[in-house]
Amino acid sequence: MRINVKANFRITGIEADHLEIKGHPTLGEVLVDLAKRSEFPFVLSDGKIDPEVEVLLNGLEYPFLPKRLDTPLNEGDNVEIMILALGGG
Repeated sequence: MRINVKANFRITGIEADHLEIKGHPTLGEVLVDLAKRSEFPFVLSDGKIDPEVEVLLNGLEYPFLPKRLDTPLNEGDNVEIMILALGGG
């Protein structure tokens, strides 16, 4: 199965903005795998997403999905992972 992945930081093994995965994993399972490959470990040790990171599935922020991180992924889904820019002065 192929899903589309877009991130504003480097994730090893992501080529041409897509990822081939076996089976039908959940959003959370894929995020844990991607966090292990990335230069920024955005999944915390308790399994939660770092608050400085925004995760969207098909344009919807994951907290607004009915099953949140337990949402099963489907062929062609779009996963976006973005480190949020913090303002200050």
